[in-house]
Amino acid sequence: MSAPHNLQAADATSAEFDALIQELAQLGGQSYAEDMRGSFTKSTDSMNGLRELVEYHRAHRAASQPEHTQPAVADAASANTVKQQPTKKHRFWAPDKAFEMGLDTAELAIYFLLCRRAGSTFLARPSYHDITTRCRINRRRVRPALDRLLALGMIEVARPPTSTKPAWYRLTPHETWVTPGEEEKSA
Repeated sequence: MSAPHNLQAADATSAEFDALIQELAQLGGQSYAEDMRGSFTKSTDSMNGLRELVEYHRAHRAASQPEHTQPAVADAASANTVKQQPTKKHRFWAPDKAFEMGLDTAELAIYFLLCRRAGSTFLARPSYHDITTRCRINRRRVRPALDRLLALGMIEVARPPTSTKPAWYRLTPHETWVTPGEEEKSA
């Protein structure tokens, strides 16, 4: 008799897991929910963590929404379309000095991608494929651009690439960057 009970419990856990992931998709977006689906398993401890995460997002969403949530609209057709407000989760930080370094568009694009990937850790691990896809540049332009960023001291190689894993790049403080044109002298 215990086997059906275990199967029923597993089905209930799976259903709750799917419901929590669905709610995360509504609260934080579909890609965020898919990332969380990969991070959590259907174990008891993981389910507790997922419940806490959903509760956090519920509370955060309730605190950030104004009292009056109905949009002011002129006609009934536009009442069905709710304009989404921009959020901070789609932003990243980069030093203003990056614009003064004399970088070309490929170098700037790669540096900003590294800033976006690094976040608060200042450590980015994008693959060449990720760089070429996200920056929309040719693969042959990646290595020279990374070399220039290294020469200017804007990034450091924290871990060299291997045949199966991408390199890790550490963003350096802008105070340590080399003045453009002097990178050949310092190298």
